[in-house]
Amino acid sequence: MGARGLHRLLDGLWGSTRIEELPLPFAAITSDLATGTTVELTRGSLTEAVRASTAIPGAFVPQLHRGPGGRLRHALADGTLTAPLPVPAERHPEAEALVVVSVMGSGQEPWARPPRLLRHLPGITVATFDIMLRTIETQVLADAPEHVLVSVPPAAGSTLEFHRLERVIEAGRAETARTLDTAGL
Repeated sequence: MGARGLHRLLDGLWGSTRIEELPLPFAAITSDLATGTTVELTRGSLTEAVRASTAIPGAFVPQLHRGPGGRLRHALADGTLTAPLPVPAERHPEAEALVVVSVMGSGQEPWARPPRLLRHLPGITVATFDIMLRTIETQVLADAPEHVLVSVPPAAGSTLEFHRLERVIEAGRAETARTLDTAGL
């Protein structure tokens, strides 16, 4: 699935929903390729925000955001570049719970890659980044304030398995429901 296919899928899920219309506070975490900084999207199109936060460099073109006068403001890509697991240093005082979502399977048993995927540069690169991201997530979670961790099983699909996106979404929904129920939320 390419960028257009992903955009159609996301648009089919949320249509013209705007972030500020969501019932709970939401921020899509992105990385600005021009500045190397984290950009939180808390307003605007939910589809565009999620599309920007999942624009993996080399697989998707960054989401371009323009400011006043049409001047290019940001070239936004996957938020994991600058914030692999964006967890605030402390929980908002009005928040009932801090829910942290990991699509790397943090807190679960290590996963094994089929050796056939590790014979070529793309598979080696993905495996390398997955290992680094999971290591960083483990460190972030150790320092995180009290939180509820929703951990999508790694078996649902790996980073570049876009054909399994619906499977990953469904696994995420099921794991979120299970985790929130267990936490009494």
